[in-house]
Amino acid sequence: MNNFTTLASRLAAILLIAGLSLPGLSAQNSQQNAIATIDDPTPPKTETEVRSRTKKSKRSTKIDVYRHHRAMPAGYDGYVVELILAERPLARNHQLFNQFGSVYYDLTPEGKYAYCLLVDFSRRSALEQYVKKMIIHRAPEARVVEYRDGKRKKN
Repeated sequence: MNNFTTLASRLAAILLIAGLSLPGLSAQNSQQNAIATIDDPTPPKTETEVRSRTKKSKRSTKIDVYRHHRAMPAGYDGYVVELILAERPLARNHQLFNQFGSVYYDLTPEGKYAYCLLVDFSRRSALEQYVKKMIIHRAPEARVVEYRDGKRKKN
């Protein structure tokens, strides 16, 4: 089965759940026990009707977050944007990982977990402007931290 068929199948299932349909679009897939089939262009009126139009799938339809955090590279030199400082490690499905990719973590001297974005700015002032314009609305606790030889510098 190619990617287009899979995508069309998922789209049809989403449309069915939302009570919408597209003429000629079917999520029927005889090879993998279809998620849903759209034979009738009218939206289902009851929950029972929705269940009757859908079939159980062997594959999970749950959407997972594929982004996850990694340890800060040893000996890192430069600035980072610290997104959040947490008492314990964050779960893989934390909203932070939905908002940002390539998140790194570091254990601070106080024993807290700092989740950071590695950035390539030569001037701290330019990075602070970037954080204020682009990051702060999605991570209100974000701040700029400098690292030298893999150690956090005191600000």
